[in-house]
Amino acid sequence: MKRLSLAAVVVAAFFAIAASLSGCDRKEGSARGWAVGGKGTVLATANGGATWRRQKSGTTRDLNGVSFIDASRGWAVGNDGAIIATSDGGRSWRSERSGTSVDLTSIAFADASHGLIVGDSETILASTDGGRSWRKQYSGAEGLALFGVAYTDAKHAWAAGDDSTILATINGGHTWKTQMSSPSPVDFLNKIAFSDRLHGWAVGVNGVILSTSNGGRTWARQVSEWGLDLWGVAFADASRGWVTGAGTPGLVLSTSDGGRAWKPLVIRDLGKDFTGFNDIHFMDTSHGWAVGDLGVIVATSNGGHSWKKQRSGTKAPLAGAAFIGGSRG
Repeated sequence: MKRLSLAAVVVAAFFAIAASLSGCDRKEGSARGWAVGGKGTVLATANGGATWRRQKSGTTRDLNGVSFIDASRGWAVGNDGAIIATSDGGRSWRSERSGTSVDLTSIAFADASHGLIVGDSETILASTDGGRSWRKQYSGAEGLALFGVAYTDAKHAWAAGDDSTILATINGGHTWKTQMSSPSPVDFLNKIAFSDRLHGWAVGVNGVILSTSNGGRTWARQVSEWGLDLWGVAFADASRGWVTGAGTPGLVLSTSDGGRAWKPLVIRDLGKDFTGFNDIHFMDTSHGWAVGDLGVIVATSNGGHSWKKQRSGTKAPLAGAAFIGGSRG
């Protein structure tokens, strides 16, 4: 289960190509998206976030992660083993059986067939039939909670969580191997992202940023110079990346050299009670969104040099993001 002391409810957002947004460039304005969060909240936008509307999820459980494989088919996961699915872009959602009652924290799809879910108690669930069924896999994480999961293709995936644990699979999740683990109880990783099969990053508490350039055979700590709890990471390619955290409201870190150096930007005027961004995702090197507490969503069309606040219509904390390009939407 996510550390609710840092983010009370986790949320995720998915964006695909659709309409236009006044005041932003055309590509940013052509994004369609969904956000999920506390007490079954599901929000949707068809115009890059210019407007958001509430959808009926059919659940009151906190929803912690979301993934779509196209503009119609998507899933969200949450507490108490909750999985909800849609085949019509979220106009209607249905509950699906997970086979577990643990809190599920993150979900990712490699393609229309292959999906992974991670959660508490070393839980990894896998689907090979487009989410119609899920089966539990042996992770070897010895009861540790897992908070992030990332694919590069249907065979190669990574999961991250407690004790700085990073797991990897090269066969679609049939078997998992521990690539890194720390015995310190204060070290845990919140999110993991790969730009390709070789280059990956994981972020967590106390400002930790880990990176690999060999598919995870070795991981090295990068220096962020910000001792904050980091909750989100996104890379558009092996060089350009962004990280978000809590502790300094509105903080976004960016790199143009794969993380050898990180530059801070603090976005202002997000509300006096705003505590920080919880996740971030970029569609390419220019277009990105960050989500955070109090329903805050901001967008950029210039690689993060400037950001524009969007009206989400909710005060629920938003803490995760996932995006998709128009070719699949």
